[in-house]
Amino acid sequence: MTDRSIAQPPCPGTATNFVVLIGSPWQCPFGIFNLVNTGGCKIFIHGVDDGGNPISAGFLALGPGEGTTFYKPSDGSAQVVVVCDSSCSGQALLEFDTPNS
Repeated sequence: MTDRSIAQPPCPGTATNFVVLIGSPWQCPFGIFNLVNTGGCKIFIHGVDDGGNPISAGFLALGPGEGTTFYKPSDGSAQVVVVCDSSCSGQALLEFDTPNS
């Protein structure tokens, strides 16, 4: 079973104004399903380590209207976050499914 969620990271994006999609290390290996960028800005989904530092390996970029069936962050991720492109001042929206059991 899954829950459908919507995240709206602020634009333009910076290293400190992301939205957390998965908030604990034990949940990261389960990943996120059915991601769709329904906003007008490019977005980036990636892991962060336990110090809050971005893990650049394994990031996912989605332009407006793009999607993918599954995203799993890199090993060592403590959280998964989404951030808006730093050059966009529009609206970022990500729809996605997460396991609920």
